[in-house]
Amino acid sequence: MRLYYELGSQFTGIDLGAELEDLKIPIEHLSRWERGAVVTHVAWIRHAVSAFRFLMPGEMRVFTPAQASEAREWMVAA
Repeated sequence: MRLYYELGSQFTGIDLGAELEDLKIPIEHLSRWERGAVVTHVAWIRHAVSAFRFLMPGEMRVFTPAQASEAREWMVAA
């Protein structure tokens, strides 16, 4: 399983209920997790993903919006 999150300029914050729903996906499919990409310009999200990536069972990377194409290519790479 691979997840791609892109948080654009309209992003204003995280709703706790939505975040809990998003966390269910990797937990329910733990054995199938391969990688995830987060594309954002929001500094605290970039830092949080980098700090907690060790909790994810697969590989997790953070990309800038300018690297969105690179992130999508990485997601589909073998």
